[in-house]
Amino acid sequence: MRHLRGLLVVLLVCWLALWGLASFAVPKLADAVLSYSIPRIQNAGITVDSVDYGDIHVSPTLTQASAAGVSAAFDLSPTDDIKLRSTFEAQEIAVRLSDPVRLRGSLIIENFEIAFHEADRPRRLPFDRLTNASVHIDDLPLLAPRTAAQEIYHGLQDLFLDNALVGNFEFHGDVVIRVHDLKLPALLYTERNGDQFRLRFSRKDVQALVDAAAVRLSEDQIDIISLFPLRVPFLIEITRQARNLSKKHFPSDKWLRDALRHISWSYLLARDFGSDFAREVTDAQETKTGNTANERSMDYHNNAVGRRLASTGTSLTDLPDLVRSDPDVIRHPDEVETRSELLR
Repeated sequence: MRHLRGLLVVLLVCWLALWGLASFAVPKLADAVLSYSIPRIQNAGITVDSVDYGDIHVSPTLTQASAAGVSAAFDLSPTDDIKLRSTFEAQEIAVRLSDPVRLRGSLIIENFEIAFHEADRPRRLPFDRLTNASVHIDDLPLLAPRTAAQEIYHGLQDLFLDNALVGNFEFHGDVVIRVHDLKLPALLYTERNGDQFRLRFSRKDVQALVDAAAVRLSEDQIDIISLFPLRVPFLIEITRQARNLSKKHFPSDKWLRDALRHISWSYLLARDFGSDFAREVTDAQETKTGNTANERSMDYHNNAVGRRLASTGTSLTDLPDLVRSDPDVIRHPDEVETRSELLR
């Protein structure tokens, strides 16, 4: 028993020594990582400055290190005259060792906020502030900070800019979506798809957005665009643009107005998001009740015409004249029965 107690004392002393050493070394390591990383981030076109954080704590298990009160200023457009107007603040940032054999672990950022200056906000990002946010990124190489930083950067880029499925990224945060004079809150979060994640809005939030914008979308369209959250405000704007364009050019002709609305809507969707997405969204419009079979065929056909015009580089300003003169356009549902071939 005496030998066992002696062994436990030795183990305790060793553990305390390791904990003390880690508590001393980890802040030094954090400073070294920042000194190494910031110049390389700047080489990628991002200026980071005013990095500040509180004490760094190492857990007694030696598997986690965390810093509270982390803040920084950054600039995504370092060549303009506005310097370091965007900010980042986090309640806590932690690094956790989850695989001691492979020395891989997780990055956890809790309760953080990002505020983009208007001149700094990425064009494809429909909000300028992210609040009450948390992110959990797994399976990072903890002893290779450069590789870890690249994995984080490319993963966030795929998730936020390309809306691609990515592995090991869990995220949620509150945003305020802007569409012209409208400002509407929504929860942006990741949804698991197998062993990967993708961003989305809830169906309820998307419905609130389109209702506030006075845009009528089908149930199927709501389901589709909730999986493309960063496209939602642009899709609402495109829908309103096509509607206003058709009313302007054909205020008193219902069917020419309908033809231009479908062609311009499909054209804008294909131009901005690709033909496949345009077809998926516009086809889903035809699941709404109320149209006759000929009206649906006319809409499918004119949607396809819009995608074709986008692929040929036709100008948006040319669409009204093409609706009047292009033989491929269907201008009335009765024309459907005289067509030998309908586009889809």
